[in-house]
Amino acid sequence: MKVSVVIPVFKVEAYLAACLDSILDQGFATDEFEVIIVNDGSPDNSKAIALDYTSRHQNFIFVDQENQGVSVARSAGLDKASGDYIAFIDPDDTIYPNSLKPIVERAMRDDLDVLYLELDVFDEEGNFLHAVEKCGQDDVILDGFAHPRRTYLSTLYKRAAIGDTRFKTGIIRGQDTVFNIMVQAMAKRCSYCSIPYYKYLQRGSSSRQFVGTERNFVSSLLAIETINDFRKTHFPNQTPQQKEYFDQSILIFIQRTLEWNIFPHKSKKNFDALKEKLRALGIGDLIPMTARRFKMFDRSFGVFMAYRKLSGFYHGLLYKFAKK
Repeated sequence: MKVSVVIPVFKVEAYLAACLDSILDQGFATDEFEVIIVNDGSPDNSKAIALDYTSRHQNFIFVDQENQGVSVARSAGLDKASGDYIAFIDPDDTIYPNSLKPIVERAMRDDLDVLYLELDVFDEEGNFLHAVEKCGQDDVILDGFAHPRRTYLSTLYKRAAIGDTRFKTGIIRGQDTVFNIMVQAMAKRCSYCSIPYYKYLQRGSSSRQFVGTERNFVSSLLAIETINDFRKTHFPNQTPQQKEYFDQSILIFIQRTLEWNIFPHKSKKNFDALKEKLRALGIGDLIPMTARRFKMFDRSFGVFMAYRKLSGFYHGLLYKFAKK
């Protein structure tokens, strides 16, 4: 089996058929690929649609579970997968016709662990919006610490490179980012493929309802802790390059925590808790690193917010005078 396509399903009855049809149109023989559809307790008609496809296509596999979230669903799909390579596709997205086969063949030819793929963004009416910036070059193969990384799931992974890495339960936004960070860190051969492949549908994300909530804040701290624990377990004697890789990965979630859970409600509690968490994990050196982007983060909450207010005032003045 060359490739397993894993699709987590929840409340996507309006999109699922188009997603599944696009995977059928890839030029593979039936025994060369499998599609694993994981129904995450979806209350709508998604389950019936998935069962219809699995009844008509012998290489479509249906997994049914109570609602436990996308991380558990993707991990359940991984547990079922038998392909040499794994592709994740969200059920409201599609892929271009006849794109996956040459991509898999490229990965197999060059024995790649991670292959980043082209991703185009469309709106609900099918209008092309923009292409996501490329992540590497077709003719360049680097290890995971040297190759540029991207958080989108428009990525092909060698199953052997994934190993026992799974999506972390409890991370409600950015679970794909954490998964990618861990897998790429273990990868020896990463590259990019410029064949048009993934069509991402830009629509209101159901996970946005959690932004600004305590649950989202706890989730962001868990993401930071997960990355740091992975680093300590697998790279206890890290090189400067490896330290830079993990530091920059954690800084992504520090920034998200500030933007999602501290700035909106001017939360001193979350500001202090974030810094306390970094110190408790032994990565307090990321506090001054964060302050290079978010000035005064290494100071008290009052100083931090006063600086933001003052700088915003001056930016407003500059904008006002620039328009005159």
